[in-house]
Amino acid sequence: MAFQNVFTHAVSSNPHNLEANHAPSFVSSNCIIQLPSGSTILDTSNVRFPDGNLHHFSSTACSNGNAPTISWDWVEYASKNYGDGSVSGFTYLADQWTVPHDPTNQQNNVIFLFNSLQWFNPQGSWIIQPVLGWGCLNPLCTAGGHYWSLTDAVVFQSYDGSPFNPAYESGAPSTAWGHTIQGTISWQSYTNQCGEPMYQISETDVTTGAQTVLNFCTDTLGMQADPGVLEVYNIASCDEYPSASSVGTVFQNIQSTPSVGTLGNWDSFYDSGVSPQCSYGASPTFDGGAVYLYWNSGTGGGGGGCIALNTPILTSHGYRPVQSLRTGDIIIGYDLAAGRTEPVKVLSNTVTWESSLININDGALLLTATDQPIYASSSTFTGWVRDPQSLKVGESIYNVFDQRWVPIYNIQAISERTMVYDLVTSGPNDFIANGYLLDTK
Repeated sequence: MAFQNVFTHAVSSNPHNLEANHAPSFVSSNCIIQLPSGSTILDTSNVRFPDGNLHHFSSTACSNGNAPTISWDWVEYASKNYGDGSVSGFTYLADQWTVPHDPTNQQNNVIFLFNSLQWFNPQGSWIIQPVLGWGCLNPLCTAGGHYWSLTDAVVFQSYDGSPFNPAYESGAPSTAWGHTIQGTISWQSYTNQCGEPMYQISETDVTTGAQTVLNFCTDTLGMQADPGVLEVYNIASCDEYPSASSVGTVFQNIQSTPSVGTLGNWDSFYDSGVSPQCSYGASPTFDGGAVYLYWNSGTGGGGGGCIALNTPILTSHGYRPVQSLRTGDIIIGYDLAAGRTEPVKVLSNTVTWESSLININDGALLLTATDQPIYASSSTFTGWVRDPQSLKVGESIYNVFDQRWVPIYNIQAISERTMVYDLVTSGPNDFIANGYLLDTK
């Protein structure tokens, strides 16, 4: 989990005009130290464990060996700079993202997805980050492996003039595809365990409740907030990224203090010089509430009708977001001839990207502009409308849940790169999205 200060890819965003100096992987001393969750890092060398005992670390404690050989690190990310790091800076950053599929090709590839805060000056820096990682989290693989896991990290580089530059890591509880991850970094102006201000870094698997926490005592404030980062090592081919059914991830429900609304939207970057090139990209939504990072996505649209990320799909246990549905899951369809709902099986749920969407009734549905049939009615027609862009204000769409026709009062064309899902079912080949009847083409 490397530094990526603003120097390399975002010099124009660097308010301090610091000399370009891309920080190395992990730390220059390649020292990775595992800590129990709940530990409090007092400074670069001293850590209080959750049992209250104080532990002193030096370079001899680096039992996990050297950090991975750098092939590259931050491939794509979003960020914003604010403050001087002493009296002003970021005091809060939180967002959520979904665990992607495992890579198809599982070698020595290491993949990190995280949000982070960074502090830096010409003499040193730190980065704090709740990390979702795939692959070995250290060279001896005492944490991590060929599965997704959670770990919090506090990484130093010449902090407070110290020659000892450790990377402290907690965790790592395992997680799995489709789980929701919450990463939170929060600052407190004074804490008893530190006797000074403190950041708490926490990462939670919202699906299972598993959590890992680190505390970091510091009187400095994060000057760069990164709501979404893809960092990788040892990638030799594009199939070593999460599999083709995962063409990226979305960091969403982003909250920061100060808010991005007061600072201007997130700046986004991707490295066009890495090899192999795997159709990388990064983009924030217009309101800064989400950041899309993608790979293996090509340069075109979705190639068919789809529904947007987070669309609620009706199942026998209530609504679930479309991205959480797996092949074999049972959801609710509707038999038009019989006029009743019935269970149907998910045959596939393919994710891709689309840049042309239709927003119906202020977000009731967000669909691709073409090839996503929706059951609709006008003064002269009742049936399936294949292209949502053909719908007009005054026509109606059918709400199965309420068993009524709902007038369309607003239709808006959206030109924003968005992750979308092509859901295919058995039975009547339809499904219920936020109450409305859609067909699987």
